[in-house]
Amino acid sequence: MARSYGFFAQCVLFAFIMYISQLRLAHDDIRTSGVHVRTLVAAVQVAMLALMLSMQAVLTFIVGVVKRDNMSFALLGGSGRRSASSRRGARGCDSTSRGCDSTSSARGRENTKCGSTSSTRCASLRGRDDSQEDSRPEVLDDIDPGWGSEHDQEGSNCGEVRLRPPADRKQFLDDVKRHHETVDLELQRKLCDRDGQTALGLEHGSPAPSPPPSMLSGGHSGIEGLENAIIFESNMKLDLYCLYVHSVGAVMYQTFLSFDYTLFNTQWMFSMGLLLGWVGISLYKTLAASETTPNLWGRLRGSLWVGVYSSIALAIQICALMRWSWPDDVSAGTLVNLYAPAFFAGCFWTSVSSEMSFSGVRTSRGILFDSRRALPTFLLVTAVGALYSSPESRLTVSTYIEGLSRLATMHLLLLEPVLKFVSIYVLVMVLERRKSSDLVLSICFVQGLFLISLSPAFDVAAITALTGCVLLIAVYTTRLAGAV
Repeated sequence: MARSYGFFAQCVLFAFIMYISQLRLAHDDIRTSGVHVRTLVAAVQVAMLALMLSMQAVLTFIVGVVKRDNMSFALLGGSGRRSASSRRGARGCDSTSRGCDSTSSARGRENTKCGSTSSTRCASLRGRDDSQEDSRPEVLDDIDPGWGSEHDQEGSNCGEVRLRPPADRKQFLDDVKRHHETVDLELQRKLCDRDGQTALGLEHGSPAPSPPPSMLSGGHSGIEGLENAIIFESNMKLDLYCLYVHSVGAVMYQTFLSFDYTLFNTQWMFSMGLLLGWVGISLYKTLAASETTPNLWGRLRGSLWVGVYSSIALAIQICALMRWSWPDDVSAGTLVNLYAPAFFAGCFWTSVSSEMSFSGVRTSRGILFDSRRALPTFLLVTAVGALYSSPESRLTVSTYIEGLSRLATMHLLLLEPVLKFVSIYVLVMVLERRKSSDLVLSICFVQGLFLISLSPAFDVAAITALTGCVLLIAVYTTRLAGAV
């Protein structure tokens, strides 16, 4: 039943966005008057959204700097005095006690369990000679022979040092020397693991050290972002991928314009594009053989639910088409500019983007990976669209925004951009998880609710849409109950 939670969560989210979008706040929306006005309003919303995200990034950085604390403290117990060398040893032990299981003792116990073999190899790679390591104990000659260092016997922190008279000065010096060598070797081992120096280990037949977690977690670039690297077989495929990323940016811009419940016709075209794109790719998978379903009967049986869902969703879309209102005094070219990009954007999301993926080190990179790299194209297309508008349209938009009340301005410039951003992000995340059917069904369900909310009375279209919504939920729940 985990899948049902995602479907119902999408229905609730899109229904909430649809309801908020219908709050006209006693002002008519001017986005229905033309393409240029709609483009300018979208550009202003994108600018406000970019400003909010930039402020969030700056505040997060400042909070991270304030919370960062690299100071180390040593809790001293007992009475006496500490020399400079023993204080340095306690501070070094406190900074590396998390990764090293060392227990120093004045009674000759074994001091470390920190993998001395790999540390010695790394020390040799860094070019450390024996003369530099042997020169360290000479600094310890000025230590008072009447005092020594010993860690707490009951497993206290490595930084907690107790001072007591040693039984033998030579034993004490050996313990301090061994402690310094342990700290140095542990630091060298960590540096070698981070830099990936494995040549000496391969010569001795030892396994190569594993890469640090930062190289596998993603979200970085350079050496620590190897999982984001994609190798192309030829320049042609690289050019096609660059073209694909720029196309994703343009589609994201058109989705920001179209995925808006304040525009009934454009929203209907976008939903219809999603539905037909999903049906088309499902039919292609039915006709084409695959490893999971090699025979035709298995593929037809798997596409049975697709036919049931698409029939119900198409009935809801036809009922919404009955509420279609054509704009007055608009040429055919303007209608194409208004509705054709919205339709093809919906087809792109469910037919092309849901099938694009690349195999990484540990994760699968799909449309979410490409959408992040398409953000510059999205911002560039938005800026070009705003500059392409006429001065009259700019004056109309500025006058319209200045005439809004404070609540209406907050709704237009703050609430709507955030809701659109959440809608597109949820759309991309659902497609990344290869659940395009849930996305299409949830949007068609909310499209039916949208039609019912706009109907002044319960006519044939509204009753049919309500029946389709109830039937869609019932069929989906029945399928889930049968699968469980």
